[in-house]
Amino acid sequence: MTIKSNNLKLDETQYEVARLDKEQLNNLIFDSEDEDLNDFIFNESLDYCKENLAIVYLVYQNNIVLGYFSLSADSVKINEKLDIKLKYFPSIKIGRLAVNKEFKGNGVGTWIIKWVIGYALKIRMGHGIRYLSVDAYNQVGVINFYENNKFSIYNQKKNKKKLNIPMYMILNDE
Repeated sequence: MTIKSNNLKLDETQYEVARLDKEQLNNLIFDSEDEDLNDFIFNESLDYCKENLAIVYLVYQNNIVLGYFSLSADSVKINEKLDIKLKYFPSIKIGRLAVNKEFKGNGVGTWIIKWVIGYALKIRMGHGIRYLSVDAYNQVGVINFYENNKFSIYNQKKNKKKLNIPMYMILNDE
């Protein structure tokens, strides 16, 4: 898929993913139009990486940052019936996911989700990972985005008034 946006012809085949470092952050030009997500990338992301709370990745094409996301270990409490009785299942959490405002609506966020799924499927060959999880903003557009990308709301009845909605996706090799 190729889309032209603000003088950059977006081409998913040219997207690159790189772990955030201090030099990249010092030169970063990025605005997601969300104060919390902008504050995280500019003021908290390196501390999260340094303290091993999350790893932050940039998605870019031709040195232009299209978006970012963070990943960390997690566990989810799902009422799944298995031969093994577990209360919590291992997962990878998408802690933050943001798309540069210039490129919103062009599939960058969905591309990030697909990349994370591929990454999780790859690393689970050496680690137990059954789910992807996210605590999505309790906003209709955000919830719809994750549902369109095959995430389900965990315990919908308890979450109506919460700031963030826990969501999950079972990882399948399909």
